[in-house]
Amino acid sequence: MEYIRASDALIMEEKESLLEKGVLGKIEARLNNLESNVQQILAKGDEFNEATQEKLENIQVQLEKQSQNMRKIRRKLMDRYNPYTIFTILVAVVIVWILFMYYIVGK
Repeated sequence: MEYIRASDALIMEEKESLLEKGVLGKIEARLNNLESNVQQILAKGDEFNEATQEKLENIQVQLEKQSQNMRKIRRKLMDRYNPYTIFTILVAVVIVWILFMYYIVGK
């Protein structure tokens, strides 16, 4: 019974992780789109005055920082529950269960 609860908890965590990855992917795509738009506007800098260009450069710097933060968050989410980690946890649980049964029930 406890095994079923533990496996259900793992499944729920994986679903939440996938949801977060999907959302992060959409956010990253939007940031990339905004960054490319800002670069296009900066390329046409002759049409804008200097104040507007400075503001756009500040926005571009902020977008680059946000993109870097999104990549870091994405890496952390991917590294959290990879298949090897889940397999190792399951093997550890089985070993603990075997030792528990051996010492408690075997004696």
